[in-house]
Amino acid sequence: MTALREKFPALPDVVRYLTSRPVRRGFLWDCFDAGIAAALVGDPDTARDHFERVLRENPLAPWMVEAQEKARELHAIAPDRDAVTAWVARAVDSCRSKLGLDPVPLAIS
Repeated sequence: MTALREKFPALPDVVRYLTSRPVRRGFLWDCFDAGIAAALVGDPDTARDHFERVLRENPLAPWMVEAQEKARELHAIAPDRDAVTAWVARAVDSCRSKLGLDPVPLAIS
């Protein structure tokens, strides 16, 4: 964890890394993550570009259909940084709850 925080001290550093990776067909989560990160720093055009790549994937499994539904929702709200931040907070809370973990405050900046 410490090494990652040193490599990526701020969210814009994460965005630069995620959006600079080559697009690999079949690696849906690469574009999904890059889209979320771009939306969180207020770059809706880049976010939408990455979400559109997720939507172009052939949904071969139910989890892919679900990921594409989320990508559609995020594509629509990408220009609204507050809405994306709220979406991410709900998603993190949901995952933590399913894992039996306590909620934590999210610091997204």
